Amino acid sequence: MKRIRKIFALAVAFVMILGMTITAAAAEAGATITINGADNAEHIWYSQIIKPDRTTPTGWAIVDGFEAAFEDFAGSNDQEKLQSFIDCTSETQIAEAMKKITATTECGTTINVTEAGLYLINASETGYDYNPMLAYIGFDENYALKNTSVTAKKIKKIVVKTVEEGGETIEVGDEVSYTLTAQIPYKPIDSDEKFIIVDELKGGLYKVENNQVAVTVGTETKYFTPETTTDGQKLTMDLTYLTNGNTMANQPITITYTIQVLEVTVENTAYPLGYKENATPVKIFAGTITITKMNEAGSNNPEYLSGAEFVIKNANDKYAQLDENGVLVAWLDENDANITKLTTNGEGKATAKGFDGNKTYKVVEVKAPDGYRLNDIPVTVSWAAWEYATATTGPEGSAIVHDTKLSQLPFTGGSGTAAFTGFGVLLMSAAAGLYFANKKNNSTK
Repeated sequence: MKRIRKIFALAVAFVMILGMTITAAAAEAGATITINGADNAEHIWYSQIIKPDRTTPTGWAIVDGFEAAFEDFAGSNDQEKLQSFIDCTSETQIAEAMKKITATTECGTTINVTEAGLYLINASETGYDYNPMLAYIGFDENYALKNTSVTAKKIKKIVVKTVEEGGETIEVGDEVSYTLTAQIPYKPIDSDEKFIIVDELKGGLYKVENNQVAVTVGTETKYFTPETTTDGQKLTMDLTYLTNGNTMANQPITITYTIQVLEVTVENTAYPLGYKENATPVKIFAGTITITKMNEAGSNNPEYLSGAEFVIKNANDKYAQLDENGVLVAWLDENDANITKLTTNGEGKATAKGFDGNKTYKVVEVKAPDGYRLNDIPVTVSWAAWEYATATTGPEGSAIVHDTKLSQLPFTGGSGTAAFTGFGVLLMSAAAGLYFANKKNNSTK
């Protein structure tokens, strides 16, 4: 604001000494205010808040309706307050004062005016906060109005966060990379305002290599050490150094880092400090596998079988260990005693969580239900169609395993033996009858 103060000081002297010589034609020639960096603004407004007045000590007057902007400046009347404003060297104080008033005339990024003075410019854009802008229209060496330009001063209220391709569905234990995109804000020269990005994490753990994250501005990447909470659930990145001198104001910035997945759903919320209410959480999901145990495939009387036991293995022939909630915690070698065996319930179902819908898994039966043969042929999990854009839970995988009944074995003491014994008794009886009949015949003779 030193520049504005000097401009005003020169303008005051200019108006007081040469005011009477400025022709109306020169003023009517008009001038242009160009607003840079606001091409994406959805609305822009302007208002003249200070106008020339040759009858006042300062040579200027406050435009009616905008007195509130100057009420906190020293002085007992408008002219004294205006002089204090002209003398002010604090850009922050002036910016705060301008927030008390609002420009009213809608315009574009080019404004045509016909009078010298100070013009307030406001702008709005979804996802951004614009600081008030002030444009001073003065005179050139020919006493004509002089064109000027201002640069939009804005801060992006949101941090755009994206997960690496394929990272929308994950496996518990995986490491996933994120990219944060923000914009370096304009910072008043005398302001102690900070540029801090906060990232909060649920269901995961930050894996900040060497306690650093990559910060890229333009084509230059530097590594920055964030503040991390002891539980690894929050990163605070103070990037105020990027605002020094405003040489990088409004430039995009990207931050990349990695997390480790600890739960079935991982939720990240990133935002510039002070704008948490504008943040949209980014979620990624692990999938659920449901195993269904049934009797013979194609049976006219399908049955769901309880009591079958299964293990899950991945493409590397490792076997899943689950926690007490059925969530994946580790992959183990075959025959490890900690491999989890899932038992089907009364509906013939068993479920496990924490698996990647983009990966291949197989289920293997290790114990059959009573009365059925073991089916030890691995069955590949089939993943149902899943839309990340509308998802609230992870993908669903399924595996149906059929068993056949045990064959009946021969045994003693059953109806087969009784029939055999009865038949033998009949044969013996017939033989005995023939024997005695034959003996009787021989005696008669």
